Amino acid sequence: SNLKSSVGANYIVDEIFGTVASEFNSAGFQAWKKHQEAEVPLTQLEIQKNEELEQGVFKGGAGTSTAYVHGVAFPIDDSVLEAMDGFKAGTYNYVQVAIDATNERIILAQADTLSLDMVPESFPTNEPRFHFYRWSHTYEDDQFDSIVYCYSCPSSPVKLRMLYSSSKANVSSIAESKGINLDCKLEISDRKEFNEKELTITIHPPKAEQKKAFAKPKPKGGRQLIRNKE
Repeated sequence: SNLKSSVGANYIVDEIFGTVASEFNSAGFQAWKKHQEAEVPLTQLEIQKNEELEQGVFKGGAGTSTAYVHGVAFPIDDSVLEAMDGFKAGTYNYVQVAIDATNERIILAQADTLSLDMVPESFPTNEPRFHFYRWSHTYEDDQFDSIVYCYSCPSSPVKLRMLYSSSKANVSSIAESKGINLDCKLEISDRKEFNEKELTITIHPPKAEQKKAFAKPKPKGGRQLIRNKE
């Protein structure tokens, strides 16, 4: 640091750290420079979003023009509405909703009663889906019936992902129009992410710990009165 200060930090363009002398030659510098310019590896979700941005156009509805659509409202099959009525009444605790891309309609994929560990087994691994699940559970001695709305989006064709992504609000409004309050909204790329641990953290976030005031240690033998000697 003293050398940098004496030379002038504004004159130093790069700093290279190494452990062997061979790293400080022309080949070593080129290897270092290549590493610095390399792109940071992306997650699967980031790759999917980049693909959507690059190819971000699809036909929305019956229009003749092709443009990016932030939200679409496809017609909803009666079977979906009936399933959501059954969901509200407690006939089912799980409803899966899909999109018929060919006919551009919101359709019912599944309506069932499942335990939590069985729910992700119903998630397709090759195309997106929407899921409504009533999670009846106990937390800190209290009983909860939490309504979870999940959008699962595994690796799948870009235009299909965009179609589902732009329909999220439309599908969630189906439940809201039935008077069903959504306690939790999730977006996942891997069905393994739908589990008790993740739901608990989302629905019951940990409370921030309160810092305890530092208590001065009491003097040994209790408090002592010291008199000044005259």
